[in-house]
Amino acid sequence: MINFDSLTLKALITEIRAKLLFARVQKIQMISRKEMIFTLRNNGENFKFFVSIEPEIAYCAITPTDNSLIFPQTPPMFCMLLRKHLESMKIIEVKTIEHERILELTFEVIQEFGQHKQLILAFEFMGKYSNAILYNKDTKIIIGCAHNVGEEKSSVREVMGNLPYIYPVLPQKIDLSLVPFDYFTELSKVIRKPFNIW
Repeated sequence: MINFDSLTLKALITEIRAKLLFARVQKIQMISRKEMIFTLRNNGENFKFFVSIEPEIAYCAITPTDNSLIFPQTPPMFCMLLRKHLESMKIIEVKTIEHERILELTFEVIQEFGQHKQLILAFEFMGKYSNAILYNKDTKIIIGCAHNVGEEKSSVREVMGNLPYIYPVLPQKIDLSLVPFDYFTELSKVIRKPFNIW
């Protein structure tokens, strides 16, 4: 499988955004603590959105129905949390974070007494740091995540319930989609080694 970098994620979401946008969540299942399937309905069609946050192969895709999958008898706690907050809710925004392997789905959530709020489910496809994090859009407070990251695991960024959600420290990067083709030609002269620019 192709490396799931920020450009690949951006291209994929550009392709499937229309399918995800305004889809309603029918069902949420988890094959394991790091693999989840969302059954969605949009424009009279049901389809499945698969997300893996496995360190070796973190990615997402729209997949055909597969009845051969085996689910645990007791769903993981994060699955139960997602079901509680997101089942029957609608996706109102689909976006990627520029230059990063982060996909955010914003849900319009209607609470028990009719109040509306927006929750964001952020998928971070970052190798061993991959995670899925549910947080409140207004308060930025994390409601829950697929796996907690405490100070014993990271001195830079903690990720767990009741803490503010902050993006990973983003290194300064060049947006390759905005770089003129001539730049690569000049770069090849400086490197003085042949390489395939296609």
